[in-house]
Amino acid sequence: MRPPKILVLAPHLTRSAGGIASAASSLSQVLCSAGWSLQVLTTDLGESGEEAREPLDSRTGCLVFPAGKGWNRRIYRPRELSQWLRAHLSAYDLLDIQGVWLGAAIDAARAAYESGVPYVFTPHGQSSRQDREKKFWKKFFFQKLFLERAWQRAAAIRFLGEEERRLSVFPPHPGATVIPNFVKIPAVPPATENRRRTTSLPWDGPVILFLGRLSPQKGVLEILDAFERAYQRRPDAHLVLAGPDQGSYGILAREKASRMAGKAHIHFVGPVYDGEKWSLLSAATLFITLSRNEGLPMAVIEALGAGLPIVVTGEANVGAAIEAGAGHLVRLEKSDEVARSIVEILENRDLREQMARKARHFFSAHYSFEAAGTALLLFYANLLGRRPSRGAARTEGGTENGAEKQLNNRKGRDE
Repeated sequence: MRPPKILVLAPHLTRSAGGIASAASSLSQVLCSAGWSLQVLTTDLGESGEEAREPLDSRTGCLVFPAGKGWNRRIYRPRELSQWLRAHLSAYDLLDIQGVWLGAAIDAARAAYESGVPYVFTPHGQSSRQDREKKFWKKFFFQKLFLERAWQRAAAIRFLGEEERRLSVFPPHPGATVIPNFVKIPAVPPATENRRRTTSLPWDGPVILFLGRLSPQKGVLEILDAFERAYQRRPDAHLVLAGPDQGSYGILAREKASRMAGKAHIHFVGPVYDGEKWSLLSAATLFITLSRNEGLPMAVIEALGAGLPIVVTGEANVGAAIEAGAGHLVRLEKSDEVARSIVEILENRDLREQMARKARHFFSAHYSFEAAGTALLLFYANLLGRRPSRGAARTEGGTENGAEKQLNNRKGRDE
């Protein structure tokens, strides 16, 4: 029997793209390690000569399509990609669409439906009310005119966390499931070596680390407000902001930092990847992100895997890790509350070490390559085991289409 052939549509693979690119990379590792065949479709949106794509397993095929111009570029619908989908999708066993606000996602879902190929949506937090409100009317009409029908026809929806599923603005789906992203943790040197190797910054005190895009979504300006208050209690503390700028927001953050009392202890180090990133995580004392909206932030998963206490908002969708004792849950608009949480962790060594142990344990049980990767393989295998025959007819006169049959079979077995 030939190995399953999986097709993944990931609109961005640049390293600054965040969760979707990281998820595609992890997915390629787990599927190829299992002997499955994987093809990734992406675009050149956001690419430049200076930025590399997120690495995929060497056994993974990857096709990059030009984003195009005009209207098609604005709605993320490369013409060549749509043509390729119509011509080749029927040769695959399963399609996973990463993200939802994409013209290409609608084309892919339609091609899969017409070919009888089951498909999955992995929205990465894009189905939340907070995400839809960014461009409300554009997304609202896109959802009602195109997306809801494609959503309902999907064989399954893969949410990354229970909070993401609960807060989705899309209609409930009988094939919805929760399988988080996962990370393979490399071996990292001791923290004392890391501090010497990774940077020349004078980190002679505790390090508060933010890792991610410098963007409003991550609450970087609010992190600076909280650090200003925490610095009054702990003037030995350092805030390290690692990641690429998003538009002019990084300039605003640097200007704000330059006016703060603790400006000498605020360090913008730019994007970090691979060994440099893991060394930085190992050197930190705690991790912070004040997210406004997330599916499941990869940086938080990596911080848990590195054994860092976390300070996060509820919108980061890692409430279960907080309940397990891995950190503090705070509110974005309450900078005093955030500062108190930071200071409490910095000043209580026993609490910090306890949180670190619980962070590692929670990561191993939920976000490790072995745990979540195995769950994803089983999820795919179940869908393939109930796959309808190719070329299943469209719904006419109340006749079930292939995806609906699959979902009804699944529901019946579950009951």
